[in-house]
Amino acid sequence: MKHPLTSTLLACFALCGLAAAQQLHVPGDHATIQQAINAASPGMTIVIHGGTHPPIVVDRSLTLVGDPAPLIVNADVPESSGIAAPPVRLAGPGGGSVVFADIEVGGTVDGFLFHTARAGILGSGFDELHLYGCTVDGPRWIYLTGVAAGAPAVETSVEYLMISDSTVRGAYSSSDDCYGGGPPGPTGVLAPNATAYVFDSTVVGGGSHSICMYGGCPPSGGAGGTGIDAYVMWEAGNTLLGGAGADYWEVGFGDPILCGHAPDGFPVDVLNQFTMLNDLNEVTPLRIGQPWSLTWNKGPSIFAIFFEETFPHFDLQIGPVFIDLVGPREQRFYGAGPITHTASIPNVPALIGRKVTAQAFEFGAFVTRPVTRVILP
Repeated sequence: MKHPLTSTLLACFALCGLAAAQQLHVPGDHATIQQAINAASPGMTIVIHGGTHPPIVVDRSLTLVGDPAPLIVNADVPESSGIAAPPVRLAGPGGGSVVFADIEVGGTVDGFLFHTARAGILGSGFDELHLYGCTVDGPRWIYLTGVAAGAPAVETSVEYLMISDSTVRGAYSSSDDCYGGGPPGPTGVLAPNATAYVFDSTVVGGGSHSICMYGGCPPSGGAGGTGIDAYVMWEAGNTLLGGAGADYWEVGFGDPILCGHAPDGFPVDVLNQFTMLNDLNEVTPLRIGQPWSLTWNKGPSIFAIFFEETFPHFDLQIGPVFIDLVGPREQRFYGAGPITHTASIPNVPALIGRKVTAQAFEFGAFVTRPVTRVILP
């Protein structure tokens, strides 16, 4: 069974989209991402057309969309003496949201120049941080001299965190010789104050490379980092892993001897963790001017699509509802599945960067995790 997008939501798409702030393109309107950020008004969308880019500072509510995905890397830019700057620093005005869609963050840190690496995305000043279809890595060490702790992929104090259809990995801690110990791996996502919504993603804590000692087994160090550290987490369809603990080696005049292992990290460290149903699935990607299809095999249920999701509008005992039930939306009641629901996304360029959420639920019985996407070119 298929059902087209209704005229109500089509009108909302077109009206809301045309009323949206303008977009900036990199390259095109500006040569660099930072120039575009500095020129943008809050709420604008910056479309980045691929390429490799140096660190940026995001200081206002913006949406950054890759077309294709750009790579934002640490380019050996010092934050202070011996400390490498993060590829992405969040320095918001104290509220609002920042959204990344189809963006890659990572890079390397030169151990000759720096003794401390910062997270791939570091900082706050926003209420919300959204990651859709992104790959975020803590910058990894190269040319290391001595012992160095790895960096988280994301380190933030935002109140709400959304990670959807993304891969997020902490960097490894490492050393260049046998010191008899070493730092633990970092947390993959360090957001201890956040209510985190993590869907259809892979989040991995940083590990620790092998640790060795001359003439004996290393006594300690090198534990794997936690996958995600948050206050409360709603999740579904994820791979959540702690980082790998280090192997312990004794070295001397003969071959090295494996003499132990440091513990792996925990997948999750949260006050409360809730799991949602994850059998509402995207069939075709959300792109401007293209049909967006989803499948659902459980019923009876209410299926709804809402334009411009932020975070849950209310919580049922069975889970959070991301659909604004009093706002413009596509909604339909279905009997027992399976069903296919197809929405036609208007070919309106101003819609690029806007968020759309689909969710299926039955009051008192179940609610699926949301399928939230950003409209791509």
